[in-house]
Amino acid sequence: MTHQVIPAVIPSLGDARRAPMEGPVTGLRRPPPPLADLRDVGSRRFGYGFATIDSHGRVADRALMRQLGWAAGTRLHIREQSGLLLIAADANGIFETSSQGHLVLPATARHSCRLLIGDRVLLVADLHTSMVAVHPPAFIESMIAGIHDGGIGRDDR
Repeated sequence: MTHQVIPAVIPSLGDARRAPMEGPVTGLRRPPPPLADLRDVGSRRFGYGFATIDSHGRVADRALMRQLGWAAGTRLHIREQSGLLLIAADANGIFETSSQGHLVLPATARHSCRLLIGDRVLLVADLHTSMVAVHPPAFIESMIAGIHDGGIGRDDR
């Protein structure tokens, strides 16, 4: 039994490597696909992010922090309400963003909402009031269960 050599699937560049460069070489590489320009999204009220609580209680979402205009060292007021952590910039706040600009959730606040290290949280920023709501996994699950229990996906024909 003899083995037959299968030709390469990748086409050869042929003479393109040996030809002198006289301007841009075309056909060797495709340009990247165009990206949507999301800078001008109108006057949105809310910004969203998902983040994981690290071993120091930090929550990192730089895009959301930029939207809020919160830099490293921004003083914060943090309180628990209805199972959520509400965070607002406050010049007299006793908490502050980390030196890297991350939210730092104090242990007492995390415990009040049953948040654990490694939990993924939904961050919802009200861009008009500059307030962030940290939604724990249990809170998100109860919201989703309420929607699904209310009939979503049922066939009412």
